[in-house]
Formats: sequence, structure tokens, C-alpha cells
Amino acid sequence: MDRLERKARTHPEANRALGNRSTRITVIDREDKTTGKKATQMVFFSRDNNATVEVEFDNEKIQAVRSIPAREYQPEITDEEIAEAAQLARTHFLNQGLARIADLKAYGILAYKPKGGGFFDTRVLYVSFQQHDDALPEFEALVDLTNQLILKTRQEQ
Repeated sequence: MDRLERKARTHPEANRALGNRSTRITVIDREDKTTGKKATQMVFFSRDNNATVEVEFDNEKIQAVRSIPAREYQPEITDEEIAEAAQLARTHFLNQGLARIADLKAYGILAYKPKGGGFFDTRVLYVSFQQHDDALPEFEALVDLTNQLILKTRQEQ
């Protein structure tokens, strides 16, 4: 954890927005071309609050904290989130006696609601398991990371 993330996690307003279960997604540095003033934005996803949290810094001082409900906006997923969702799905399939899943590579993307589109109300990833990049998925799962649940699965017959 770097110094800006530590500041965000110890700042009362930012800490309330982040909760205990949050993932840092990205850091965006900006510089005003006319003034030369630098600003930084840290983007998190809070699973405790089901929200994207944006923390704005100016000279390492927090200027603003903004929470956006998950149903309105979610940032891209991280490799750590893919690994976590893949492990949940892999365990689910292994518990069903489907040992083949252990030999397959996992891929993940942010999932969207199937009907009408848009974001889920929680952090949901679509995870597929296949032999290699160009192979068709042999197993698929919708994984709710917020609630640590498998919402839907499918396997090739």
C-alpha cells in the first residue's frame, strides 16, 4: 500500500466510503497545463458499500471523496479480482466432482445484466475456463464477489 492509499484509508470520509473490503483499481495522475498544478485520483471498488469510490488528491491532500453506486458505474476489474472469482468458481466445479477444471486456464471480465444491460448491483465477474486463449470455454460461471456467491454456471456437454 503506498502513501496515498494509506491516506485514503485513514481519512474519515474516504474510509467510510471504502469500508473494510475494497480493491484499489487504478491511479490517475493529471497536470494542469496552464498552472502546472498536479492532481491525483485513486479509484477503488468497495464491496462493503457496493460502490465505486473516487478519492481526489491535490498535493497529497484529499480534496474530495465521491461514491457511485455499483448499478450506475463500475471500474474495470483487476487481475486479483479475476483470480479470486476464478478460485470461487473452480472450487464450485471441483465440489461437483468436475476434476477437469483443475487443468484449465481461467479468464475473466466484468459482467453486465443480461436483460436490459447495465451493471449488476454488486461486483459480478464472468469467468470462463478453457485450454488456451483461442479455445472455446469448457466451463463458465457468473461470480458475485461482493457476496462470495456463484450466480450461474454452464459447462460444455
